[in-house]
Amino acid sequence: MDNRDGRMHYFKKAGEIFDHTVNLCAYLAGFLIVILMFIVCYQILMRYFFAVPVGWVIEVCEYMLLYITFLGTAWLLKQGGHVRVDIVVILLNPKVEKIVRFVTLAIGLISCSFLVWYGGLSTWDNFQRGIAVIQTLEIPKWALLIIIPFGGSLLV
Repeated sequence: MDNRDGRMHYFKKAGEIFDHTVNLCAYLAGFLIVILMFIVCYQILMRYFFAVPVGWVIEVCEYMLLYITFLGTAWLLKQGGHVRVDIVVILLNPKVEKIVRFVTLAIGLISCSFLVWYGGLSTWDNFQRGIAVIQTLEIPKWALLIIIPFGGSLLV
């Protein structure tokens, strides 16, 4: 096996690991959606049938929605499930369409890179300073923010 075959094997293996990571994140997002559904049902039951609202439910649901978004986005992108408005693009000739798609891809790459960079800096800053989100629950803010650079890095 020459050097080129070794590199190709490495890239193929890295791609497989990436695909498994994206799929695992999607399964985790789906699991969180199910848990979210049960938590909301629990809140409804407690509030309307027992007149005992549970204070932490809304807060936990907000955090779960953040995690669901960033865990599932890369899988959705991989599946081609994001919304596309291509009414103008389909009217272009193939060469111009390729250029437009490349430019939009570059803009997306730059946007996601900024998201990862700034999200990582913000997460690290909150970790170093020990900042907590204090509402009903007290949670380190970095534990909430860490999903942003992680999920964004799967998009880049």
